[in-house]
Amino acid sequence: MGPDLFAEFRVIRAPGRVIWCNFDLARKLGFDVPRSNELSPELHTQLINALSFRAVQPKDKVRGQETTRMYADRYGGEGVSPALGAGRAGFLPYGNLYVKGVGFTPLFKHDDPDDFAHSHGAVHLDDCLSEALLGEVNENLFTSGSSRVVAIIDQGLHVTAPNGQRIPIALAVRAGAQLRPAHLMSRHTPGRALLEKFVRMTRATGQLVTRRDERTGAELPDVRATMLRIIDDHARIAAESFRWRIIHGALTSSNMEMSGAMLDLPTQSSQPRTAPIRTLDYVEFPFGAEHLERGAQLVPVYRRLMRHTPRSKREAFSVKWIDIPKEMNRAYDQHLRRMLLCAAGLKMGVARRIQTETPELAQRFAELILKMAALRNPGPVMVARAVVERVSVLDVFRLLGKFPRKYFAAPRAQPAKAIRAYLGPIYSGSESHVAKKRAKVKTFVAEFANLFDELMQACVDYTEEYYGDPASLRASIIARAEFECEPLDRLFYKTLYEELDRAIARYRLTDDPAIVREAIDGRLNASLRRVDGLLAQGESRRMTGGGIEMEIRIIDGVRYAVRAWNDDSQTRRLRVSIPVRLEGDQYRHSVPNLPSLTGRQVGLLRYRFTTDGWKTNSEARARLAQDEENRPVIEFDDLSEFPLVGRLEGYFYLRTAGRRAGGARGKLRSYVFAIPDKHELISMV
Repeated sequence: MGPDLFAEFRVIRAPGRVIWCNFDLARKLGFDVPRSNELSPELHTQLINALSFRAVQPKDKVRGQETTRMYADRYGGEGVSPALGAGRAGFLPYGNLYVKGVGFTPLFKHDDPDDFAHSHGAVHLDDCLSEALLGEVNENLFTSGSSRVVAIIDQGLHVTAPNGQRIPIALAVRAGAQLRPAHLMSRHTPGRALLEKFVRMTRATGQLVTRRDERTGAELPDVRATMLRIIDDHARIAAESFRWRIIHGALTSSNMEMSGAMLDLPTQSSQPRTAPIRTLDYVEFPFGAEHLERGAQLVPVYRRLMRHTPRSKREAFSVKWIDIPKEMNRAYDQHLRRMLLCAAGLKMGVARRIQTETPELAQRFAELILKMAALRNPGPVMVARAVVERVSVLDVFRLLGKFPRKYFAAPRAQPAKAIRAYLGPIYSGSESHVAKKRAKVKTFVAEFANLFDELMQACVDYTEEYYGDPASLRASIIARAEFECEPLDRLFYKTLYEELDRAIARYRLTDDPAIVREAIDGRLNASLRRVDGLLAQGESRRMTGGGIEMEIRIIDGVRYAVRAWNDDSQTRRLRVSIPVRLEGDQYRHSVPNLPSLTGRQVGLLRYRFTTDGWKTNSEARARLAQDEENRPVIEFDDLSEFPLVGRLEGYFYLRTAGRRAGGARGKLRSYVFAIPDKHELISMV
């Protein structure tokens, strides 16, 4: 961005406690994270030394204390003034690490008596928790990802609200460049520098489009084409938001990334159905219209860029006018059609092919779903006040999730009754309005039955290329639809913050950070939905003797993985193991509620597990083994029966004399997995 977009300020190290750590992200950033993903004393010291700071204020006496420089980024745009950018956060001089809640920066200015949250230079602890949680959820749901928190640090401080309430505060440390369109709106940036900054920013985000100059042969930035790509990326994120029933809630050019990725997340919310929900009452565009807000926020950014680009450069760099609202609507419609095909259980590749080769079918399907989704009852839509459950007449995503199984069980049956049941109509309003809605629903049910059958028949043409055989096609569509269309019920704004605040109160009372970790990680595991995101999660490796071990995650000290072989029988297994270290005659680990084990006790250890919510369960035996780097592990029998997409839950116990001893059912967080089919596996090789 250049030095003119940063304001330097001094900070001092401050004592603190890491109460949540994103271990995988910390490892990628270069921190020495134990392979068991535990917050060891050594890792805690690393994080505190690198991340725990407080901004030096004019009246602070810091003589003799070591100070460090941080850099607050300047930006403008709607809702920022009178502040000049980041008023309570800044970048460290290493790692692209952004410490939020560090105290007042030189860019702080504030004149809104009703906005206490931004008046004191800190971040409320519940917002730290929601940023950490939603950042990881978004990383799974959205193709452009999200800003992500690497650590939450509690320095034991609070602020007092005007009503006398003591509100805990903390640091949320984010990772990444976090390039905002609003960086181009900073009043501190001279107009002549905007084109250069735009090119540098979009090159960093991978959005820059270039063209070869016919006269010189040089590669020149194509600003218009680059801006169209930016619009398309934002339209895709908006369409994905509709598909997952999520709103950001407060979009401006300063709290979204140039790439379209989600940024500044505490206003984000999911919902049960498709009501036109809002988080803030002054926001113009509700759920289903946030693409319009994204377009509206990009307009002044591009207008300023055009206005300050010299005429002599406009032709060379293709700086030309764009009807941004029109282009946003066009791109959004295309992405939304594809997203709704995926919501019906189709793989993304199949959805793209249908949209390209039978666009009229994709259009009719999307139009019907949107008409059903828009049917509404009177009622409040503010998610900060209540969960909005009865404003939408129909539950269209429940229909998309449940109907494929019913359809494939009896493709030629009369499905109207099942469709109506899955839609779960809720009617309210005057008698005449209810009658009109009932009539519309009857029409929608008949249209959906015909359209869904037409869509599934179209999928048959792609069976061999994308699925292999008809049985695999049916199984894939059913599994994806059922899993992905489940509502994100742990992310409803009102209940989310009520539960986070209760967890914070318990943490402050007991001084047990495990409460915070469960508040974040438990909701995260319950909110993973995108199958393609699961297939790409964690690490992967080729196994000796063939096959791929993928989706490797360490959760509560337990290592989980999916193993897949491209053999004649297309073998798939789930692998569960515990990284251990030998100290004397004890194998030590970081699994909660499981004591250290002797070699004899390892032979008595059992893993009781389920993949269907404890409707059924099985058991696996343990044994000592070595991992691929010859380090000791406790390894369990491979699991061979599981759904294509699911949650593995379980607990450990010691079996003695044919009876159980110890064990803690429900104490391990679940492992969410997706099993690749042959075509998905080949694409990963």
